[in-house]
Amino acid sequence: MGSFYHVVGYRLPKNESILTPKHSYCPDCGKKLEKRDLIPVISYILSLGKCRHCKSKISIFYPVVEVLTGLLFALCYHMFNYSY
Repeated sequence: MGSFYHVVGYRLPKNESILTPKHSYCPDCGKKLEKRDLIPVISYILSLGKCRHCKSKISIFYPVVEVLTGLLFALCYHMFNYSY
């Protein structure tokens, strides 16, 4: 969910579609990100916070949003004790 929130927050202000392109890409070089680049937080750490293609710096905001989204979902689960 955190990744989707980022797509919406990044693309909508630029009047870009959130549906197309269907893949994630580097905002600097435009290269399509591969599956190994899309593992939340882990990919950021392994790439040392840089694009694999152009080596441009990736904002720390990306993994922070991923972690906070996970924590908020866990908090909601704990507070409301969802069960099936």
